[in-house]
Amino acid sequence: MFVKGTLYALIYPNHRLAVVEFDNNSVVLSFLGDELSAHTVPADSLAVSLAECNGEILLIIKTGLFRTGLYHVFQWQSGDRKWTRIDSLGGCSLFFNSHEFVGCLGPDHPGVQRDCLYFTGNFGEWREYSLVYKTFHEIIADYPGRVVPKDFAPLAWVLPSIC
Repeated sequence: MFVKGTLYALIYPNHRLAVVEFDNNSVVLSFLGDELSAHTVPADSLAVSLAECNGEILLIIKTGLFRTGLYHVFQWQSGDRKWTRIDSLGGCSLFFNSHEFVGCLGPDHPGVQRDCLYFTGNFGEWREYSLVYKTFHEIIADYPGRVVPKDFAPLAWVLPSIC
């Protein structure tokens, strides 16, 4: 993920953040901080994703069951070289295609709830997760006069310019 002109990567299986640099025909990883603990990334985690919001690097961790699980958000503290858990995105909202980061919208977009995570799903549904209330809201896309076929491709977010 590029943030402020720097390419970052989350290295598995230890979930270490690294800066990626290209040197001639090779890739050089410079690790930032230590491995994440089992407390930060529990064994039952369903998804771990990097995201960016207002120039800050975020780590999004999904734990628990599909519709009743929780999302935890951590912000990278470059000075301390560690992740700090946060409960607010400063009114912004993050968008994901499944669990792959797409973009961040600020608090001034009508119809978009603040401090929420939005995910596309299968068969024309999308989900909104509130960091404030720790709740899911699932929305099924309505296609008047059409039945959504079982092999329907997942939706994709089309966001205004966020660069």
